[in-house]
Amino acid sequence: AQQNFATLLSYQERHAEALEVMQALRVRVEQQLAVNAGAAAQVELRALLGQLGIDAAVYQTSLDQPAEAVATLRTAIELLTQADARYDRGRAHTNLGHLYTRTGRVAEALREFNAAAIDILGTSEVDAVPADMLFLEQAIAHLSLNLLPEAAADLDRALALFEQSNQRYEWGQTIYFRALVALRENAVESARGQLEIAANFFAELDNNYWHNRVR
Repeated sequence: AQQNFATLLSYQERHAEALEVMQALRVRVEQQLAVNAGAAAQVELRALLGQLGIDAAVYQTSLDQPAEAVATLRTAIELLTQADARYDRGRAHTNLGHLYTRTGRVAEALREFNAAAIDILGTSEVDAVPADMLFLEQAIAHLSLNLLPEAAADLDRALALFEQSNQRYEWGQTIYFRALVALRENAVESARGQLEIAANFFAELDNNYWHNRVR
């Protein structure tokens, strides 16, 4: 219930309060871990702590605390490794890659995305959401390094997955980055058409930030 409450606070952009709730919850789980010697319980609690760390890092990122978020994700990855929770570890690697991209550490970001791909795409628990976000984040990193074929391939994968899952907002973002790739490739007409599609799309969604960005 407390984890859901923290998520609700975050949706309301009350990130500091969400982080406070999450940190208190992590302390309680750590106390349970310290007194519970059963092997199965240890694995379950370590996995839970790793999942809580993923959420806490999101709140830290929203509060412009990238260094703290990186440290939190590294700890989460260690805990999830101990619990053999590969799927959630892949989520943590994806988020860490996003942070590295955001802070200009692109080569490190690509290493994290590669680790995420092994965890997320190499498990039977795959669903579309983590995989499509992985491809989008990895494409942005490739674009930062001017690795255009790699960026285009990742974006095409993300577009297909976003379309399948009807994630319209993310689909529009991906079209925008696909237009940037086309511009870098001097495919001006293709880029213009994609930017027009994205602009019309975000106008329909009444998203002024992205509508102004793609115009």
